Amino acid sequence: MAQVGHLSANAGALDKLKTDVAQVRADVARLRTDAKGEWTAQIDELSSALATLQMTLKNISSQPSPTAAAKAVSTQLAAVTTKASDLLRKASERCPSASASPSA
Repeated sequence: MAQVGHLSANAGALDKLKTDVAQVRADVARLRTDAKGEWTAQIDELSSALATLQMTLKNISSQPSPTAAAKAVSTQLAAVTTKASDLLRKASERCPSASASPSA
Protein backbone atom coordinates (compact mmCIF):
# COMPACT_ATOMS: atom_id res chain seq x y z
CA MET A 1 0.00 0.00 0.00
CA ALA A 2 2.82 2.40 0.74
CA GLN A 3 4.04 2.27 -2.86
CA VAL A 4 0.58 3.00 -4.23
CA GLY A 5 0.23 6.01 -1.96
CA HIS A 6 3.54 7.59 -2.96
CA LEU A 7 3.13 8.63 -6.56
CA SER A 8 5.57 10.87 -8.36
CA ALA A 9 4.91 12.66 -11.63
CA ASN A 10 7.42 11.28 -14.11
CA ALA A 11 7.38 9.39 -17.39
CA GLY A 12 7.12 5.95 -15.77
CA ALA A 13 4.69 6.85 -12.98
CA LEU A 14 1.58 5.45 -14.66
CA ASP A 15 3.21 2.11 -15.43
CA LYS A 16 4.62 1.91 -11.91
CA LEU A 17 1.22 2.67 -10.40
CA LYS A 18 -0.39 -0.03 -12.55
CA THR A 19 2.24 -2.54 -11.38
CA ASP A 20 1.87 -1.49 -7.75
CA VAL A 21 -1.92 -1.77 -7.85
CA ALA A 22 -1.67 -5.26 -9.37
CA GLN A 23 0.72 -6.27 -6.58
CA VAL A 24 -1.55 -4.88 -3.86
CA ARG A 25 -4.51 -6.75 -5.39
CA ALA A 26 -2.46 -9.96 -5.23
CA ASP A 27 -1.51 -9.22 -1.63
CA VAL A 28 -5.15 -8.62 -0.69
CA ALA A 29 -6.15 -11.89 -2.36
CA ARG A 30 -3.50 -13.67 -0.30
CA LEU A 31 -4.75 -11.91 2.84
CA ARG A 32 -8.28 -13.11 2.07
CA THR A 33 -6.99 -16.70 2.07
CA ASP A 34 -4.81 -16.26 5.13
CA ALA A 35 -7.56 -14.48 7.11
CA LYS A 36 -9.83 -17.52 6.76
CA GLY A 37 -13.07 -15.56 6.78
CA GLU A 38 -12.03 -12.73 9.09
CA TRP A 39 -12.54 -9.15 7.94
CA THR A 40 -14.46 -10.34 4.87
CA ALA A 41 -16.46 -7.13 4.47
CA GLN A 42 -13.38 -4.92 4.72
CA ILE A 43 -11.36 -7.12 2.36
CA ASP A 44 -14.23 -7.12 -0.14
CA GLU A 45 -14.48 -3.33 0.01
CA LEU A 46 -10.73 -2.89 -0.45
CA SER A 47 -10.72 -5.39 -3.32
CA SER A 48 -13.55 -3.51 -4.99
CA ALA A 49 -11.79 -0.15 -4.60
CA LEU A 50 -8.59 -1.62 -6.04
CA ALA A 51 -10.48 -3.10 -8.99
CA THR A 52 -12.06 0.28 -9.69
CA LEU A 53 -8.67 2.00 -9.52
CA GLN A 54 -7.18 -0.63 -11.81
CA MET A 55 -9.99 -0.10 -14.35
CA THR A 56 -9.53 3.67 -14.15
CA LEU A 57 -5.82 3.24 -14.86
CA LYS A 58 -6.50 0.83 -17.72
CA ASN A 59 -8.89 3.31 -19.35
CA ILE A 60 -6.95 6.46 -18.50
CA SER A 61 -6.67 7.49 -22.15
CA SER A 62 -10.47 7.79 -22.35
CA GLN A 63 -10.40 10.75 -19.95
CA PRO A 64 -11.16 14.06 -21.68
CA SER A 65 -8.05 15.82 -20.35
CA PRO A 66 -4.94 15.24 -18.25
CA THR A 67 -6.64 17.14 -15.43
CA ALA A 68 -9.67 14.86 -15.57
CA ALA A 69 -7.39 11.82 -15.63
CA ALA A 70 -5.46 13.06 -12.59
CA LYS A 71 -8.70 13.77 -10.72
CA ALA A 72 -10.10 10.32 -11.52
CA VAL A 73 -6.94 8.58 -10.32
CA SER A 74 -6.71 10.78 -7.24
CA THR A 75 -10.34 10.03 -6.32
CA GLN A 76 -9.78 6.29 -6.69
CA LEU A 77 -6.52 6.40 -4.72
CA ALA A 78 -8.36 8.16 -1.90
CA ALA A 79 -11.02 5.43 -1.92
CA VAL A 80 -8.35 2.70 -1.78
CA THR A 81 -6.60 4.46 1.09
CA THR A 82 -9.87 4.77 3.02
CA LYS A 83 -10.75 1.10 2.53
CA ALA A 84 -7.23 -0.01 3.48
CA SER A 85 -7.45 2.08 6.65
CA ASP A 86 -10.83 0.54 7.45
CA LEU A 87 -9.35 -2.96 7.08
CA LEU A 88 -6.32 -2.14 9.20
CA ARG A 89 -8.50 -0.59 11.88
CA LYS A 90 -10.69 -3.70 12.00
CA ALA A 91 -7.66 -6.02 12.01
CA SER A 92 -6.07 -4.04 14.84
CA GLU A 93 -8.99 -5.01 17.08
CA ARG A 94 -7.80 -8.60 16.89
CA CYS A 95 -4.12 -7.98 16.21
CA PRO A 96 -3.19 -4.87 18.21
CA SER A 97 0.22 -4.60 16.56
CA ALA A 98 -1.43 -3.89 13.17
CA SER A 99 -1.01 -0.29 12.12
CA ALA A 100 -4.08 1.81 11.27
CA SER A 101 -2.06 3.51 8.54
CA PRO A 102 -2.01 1.87 5.08
CA SER A 103 1.47 3.30 4.45
CA ALA A 104 3.05 1.66 7.50
